[in-house]
Amino acid sequence: MSTRRFWLTSAPWPERVDLLQGGITNGRMRELLGDDPEGRLTLGYALAQAEEVPPPVWVVQGDEDFVVPKAAADELVEGAGRERPGWVVKYSVRNGAWV
Repeated sequence: MSTRRFWLTSAPWPERVDLLQGGITNGRMRELLGDDPEGRLTLGYALAQAEEVPPPVWVVQGDEDFVVPKAAADELVEGAGRERPGWVVKYSVRNGAWV
């Protein structure tokens, strides 16, 4: 018997943003999104599917951010360069929580 739970909502965007924000803030996004045996929820998978180099992005991170830890942003930026050479990713770290 499976103990897996499913989270369903019929609320349209932006009414369901509270559910999304709650999942992010409480570290429950993997639970909300479900299992990912094929690794499709990873940066590497997304970049491998892209036909062209994505447009430049700028990641702004707070060194005391409580939603996305700085270590996670560090990993994202490092992974971007490793997974898709030539992709321009600017990275700025600010003091405090950057929200």
